[in-house]
Amino acid sequence: MSSIKRWTVTEPYINLHCGLGEAPFYEPSTNTLRFVDVKKKHLHTIDLNVGPSSLTTLQLGMPVGVTADIEGIDCTDRILVGGKSGIYVLRRSDGEVKLLKRFYDSEENDERLRSNDGAVDPKGRFWIGTMNDFWVGEPQSEGTMFRFDNDLTRHTIREGLTIPNGIGWSADQKTLYFTHTTEQTIWAYDYDASTGDVTNKRVFWKHDGHGEPDGFKFDSEGNIWQCIFGEGRVLKINTEGQVVGEITFPTKCITCPVFVGTELWVTSASDGGDEYAGALFKVDVGIGGLKDFKFKSSTFFALQSLPFSPYQTSLLDLSQVLLKLSKVMGPHTRIRSRSKHDSYPFVFNKAMGNERAIGSDKALNDEEKAVGDESSSGF
Repeated sequence: MSSIKRWTVTEPYINLHCGLGEAPFYEPSTNTLRFVDVKKKHLHTIDLNVGPSSLTTLQLGMPVGVTADIEGIDCTDRILVGGKSGIYVLRRSDGEVKLLKRFYDSEENDERLRSNDGAVDPKGRFWIGTMNDFWVGEPQSEGTMFRFDNDLTRHTIREGLTIPNGIGWSADQKTLYFTHTTEQTIWAYDYDASTGDVTNKRVFWKHDGHGEPDGFKFDSEGNIWQCIFGEGRVLKINTEGQVVGEITFPTKCITCPVFVGTELWVTSASDGGDEYAGALFKVDVGIGGLKDFKFKSSTFFALQSLPFSPYQTSLLDLSQVLLKLSKVMGPHTRIRSRSKHDSYPFVFNKAMGNERAIGSDKALNDEEKAVGDESSSGF
């Protein structure tokens, strides 16, 4: 058994009393940390160059469980989020969203479930788990782990989950690790990076304490730093599944970590009821983490004009919009537009069946001719 190194955190970086602080994410381009409060529907941002006084809070229209960067898009403008009913692009200036793909085809599931933790894999696919929303009460085995490919194809990886949590990949990109909180287990799977397929499910590590494993992150040496909700600890677990380090915190409900250089930043929840419940913490552990991957998709770049809107459960997802557009315009049509206010709304409204936009083919051709070739996006 390896010796255990110990760290003790005695006070928070900032005590902001999150209901359920989660999903800390470091933005190296601006030296900024963002994280969510799932219960209060907040997106928090802190400029680490300035410190706690720079905290800004964006009120969201739905619970968000996880965020990710999008390749080719400025993360200070838009990010990918796992939300109430699916995955969305969120505009950070006002919190409005575009629904890219639903989790479920059932309105009942939309109501009962929400996103929890997730991550982007080495090839830019988005993996995310769902669980019962707060109003349902004690979580039931109704959750699912999904994988969303670069073309937004949705794959069901595992069903019957209660609280799906941390997801991550080994440095050699051959193994996927997944924490299922209520099983007290980190599961390991063989992972095929070329296809996203996982096989050979097995137990990597099982917790034997009264608390529950929550989110985790990998360091650069392949160790997992696993939050233990209810025990006020983060455990460092080596590649052999042995606990080799422990950080203790002055609050019980530790939720999710992220590396910023050699510092581990950790969110928490208010469930413990103590002075620092829901605070944000940091501790220097002397090692950095593996890089986060960005979501890669060419599909929605063709639809930059699709309007953002406040969260609505009735929104069509992007795949449905693409299907409708292909029926109106043909499968190989290129949408041309001078700006987001020009031809696209005409085509979009026609595809959606809005009466004011339905006109003759000549009207549509005239509209396309008017905008010419000044800019184009293909799909």
